[in-house]
Parts: sequence; structure tokens; C-alpha cells
Amino acid sequence: YIYDVDGDVERVYGRIEAARGRLVAEGWHPVVAVREDGGVASALVRLDQEPNVMRGLVVMFQDEEEVVFVNLIGSIEHETFALAMSELGIDVPMMALATH
Repeated sequence: YIYDVDGDVERVYGRIEAARGRLVAEGWHPVVAVREDGGVASALVRLDQEPNVMRGLVVMFQDEEEVVFVNLIGSIEHETFALAMSELGIDVPMMALATH
């Protein structure tokens, strides 16, 4: 989903932070948070009990002009995810995902 920011950028940022907080409270794990050049991006994953399997991925981005939400739902294996990202030119290092 892509939305235009129309009006108060800080209000929109607050709503995104509230949504991020709700996801964390529901068991999603933050894996990336970046603030750069007036933009804010974050990614959260929902982990399964099986090692190295994500059940979902949410990416949120906001700058002064737009807000972007990406939501992948389903079983996402690290190898499949890494392959898809490499096709986009993004290097994804191998990692072990663990629940607390």
C-alpha cells in the first residue's frame, strides 16, 4: 500500500509508530530500523516455532511525501527470501532466527 502524506508529517509518523508498537505487542520482532534523509523505514518479522521460518514480514516506510506498507503473509524460508532479494540486488546475510 502507498499513501500520500497530506498534512502533518509528525501526526502520520506517530500513527506509524503506534502501529509498529501494536505489532511488537502481538509478537512481531523488529529487525531493521533506519532514519535517513528525512525518511524512516522499519521491518518486523513474525517467527514460527520452526527454525529459520518467518510467518510474515512487514516493512513500513515514511518520508515527507508518502507512506509505504508491505505485508508478506505465509511461510517464508530464509533461503527463498534471500534469493528473491538477490534478484533485486540486495544482499541478505545468512542468519539464525530464534524466538525468545
